[in-house]
Amino acid sequence: MEQLRRELGIHPDLDLATKLFCPPIPHEEVPKADEDYKVFRIKVDGIVIRYVADMYSIQMTAEGDLLEACVQALASDLVVKMSALENTPCESKQL
Repeated sequence: MEQLRRELGIHPDLDLATKLFCPPIPHEEVPKADEDYKVFRIKVDGIVIRYVADMYSIQMTAEGDLLEACVQALASDLVVKMSALENTPCESKQL
């Protein structure tokens, strides 16, 4: 933990890390399958939102149609949390 603090320049908020894929909008958690390493899913308005984390990014995919305001809220929440965890500005890119 001390090495991580030195690398980031702050004490990381590990509670925030556990809430990374829990946006502040109504959603339900989807149980994680054993083979889904670094893949997390939630449902928003009945639509599955899939987060795939790798070393340098997190890809968020809506597996259906969501209102643009909802997509923006999900992306913004993820950027704010990642920026806080990494202690550096992060950004989102729509693909």
